[in-house]
Amino acid sequence: MKTAVSYIRFSDSKQIGNSSVARQTDMLMAWLKQNPDFSLYKQKYSDLALSGFHGRHLENGLGQLLHAVETEQIPNDAYLICEAWDRIGRLESFVMLSLIDNLIKKGMTIVTLQDNMTYNSDTLRAGSGQLYGLIAKIEQAHLYSKSLSERIKKSWVKKKGDAQAGKGIKMFTPTWLTSTGALKSELHLRAVNTMFNLYLQGKGQVIIARTIREQFSEIYPKILPKTVKKTLSNKMVIGYWEDIPHCIEPVISEPLFYQVQKLMHQRSFQPKVTPRGHKFAGILKCACCGNNLSFSWSRPQQYSRCNLRNRTGQCQNAGQIPYSVFEWVYNDLFECIKVLINQYEQKTTKTDEFLQTQYKLREAKKKYLTLKDLLASSPSIAIADIVATEEANISELEFQLEILTPNTMDSDFYFEEDLIDFEDSEKVIGMLKLIDFKILQNGNKLTTMIDDMTYEYTYHTNRNRKNYTKQFNLLTDEFVKVSYLIDKVK
Repeated sequence: MKTAVSYIRFSDSKQIGNSSVARQTDMLMAWLKQNPDFSLYKQKYSDLALSGFHGRHLENGLGQLLHAVETEQIPNDAYLICEAWDRIGRLESFVMLSLIDNLIKKGMTIVTLQDNMTYNSDTLRAGSGQLYGLIAKIEQAHLYSKSLSERIKKSWVKKKGDAQAGKGIKMFTPTWLTSTGALKSELHLRAVNTMFNLYLQGKGQVIIARTIREQFSEIYPKILPKTVKKTLSNKMVIGYWEDIPHCIEPVISEPLFYQVQKLMHQRSFQPKVTPRGHKFAGILKCACCGNNLSFSWSRPQQYSRCNLRNRTGQCQNAGQIPYSVFEWVYNDLFECIKVLINQYEQKTTKTDEFLQTQYKLREAKKKYLTLKDLLASSPSIAIADIVATEEANISELEFQLEILTPNTMDSDFYFEEDLIDFEDSEKVIGMLKLIDFKILQNGNKLTTMIDDMTYEYTYHTNRNRKNYTKQFNLLTDEFVKVSYLIDKVK
């Protein structure tokens, strides 16, 4: 049997999931049914959402196909089946003709299903004018894409100019905005603010999506975690469009946006963990390996354990401390915790520019790395100039960040009123995660970041049929041990 090789391509990522692939596949299957003496080659070649005008497909699916033909992995007499010539590419005529010539010289036949035409060395030499028709189709495909690209560029430049001039523009907008950038409703505003505040409290995308579905079912009945993630990183929430400020109506404050960006950046370097049921999840850590602590029941209450030691046995921290001890320590430190959070809130309020500059620096570094890769693969003076400009921009942002870095505030700073609601325990724990507050356990000791205050846990028991008590010792800065009764179960 003869071999048929399939090739499928479309340009725009917006076509993913629509009928393009199905249509091209159906046409291929219909052709194979009409030509039963052909079998489909084992490897299917495709370029989905890759441009045929800029030639990106030559580095991917089509490039692999051409390599397989060149190295004779594909039989020389095979048939290449595609929907039309513009699927193989919309490159300039001389590039396309060279590509086709290489395939034809190898002995291949090319079939375009849309017009039911067959091209090989015999048909192109037959003097029927097929070659001229092929050149016309190639030129037409290239000119169409070139014209479309120029129109889109001009439209984009005009739209950007209108945005900078403060004129209303139509755009693809997220779920809380109309096509002109206006807020749909107050309910949408509250929903977006809820997403950001929940993330700031330490909640993950799955929990945030579930909460939004429950609290805002009228507008977001089926919101997914990936939508939450996109919303949290979308600068349109603070009124930006394409790095142009004040183009659309903001729905959250800039300080809140940049706090969340900082937290997202920090979390990107942390392993994902399953949400735990206990109140202090995320701030209780093993001092030996840095992993989270979890709790297991050992009657009459729960005891801590290092997650790494529990899973793999690789951590040396074998200490187990009752949950109630952690509660006591947390309550004992609560006034200090309030000061820490108030300090952070005040510093954040005073350093909006710091957070904004920090965000800009991260984005500039990402852009710089992309440009460096582009320069390495496609050396040019123009790209080199852009790289040099971006290097200077990074240096300037680093200098600004150094000037804006807030000084450490005194620990006895006085606040006339609290800057957050300390009755909301979830918000307090979320803020403690944000400022990287930890209670570290090593053996029978608990250490905190507040002046390295250490609590040493020792206990004695008093057991009888109705009563069970434990008490532990507090090791203060002056190393004076004070005993506290911490648990009594009847």
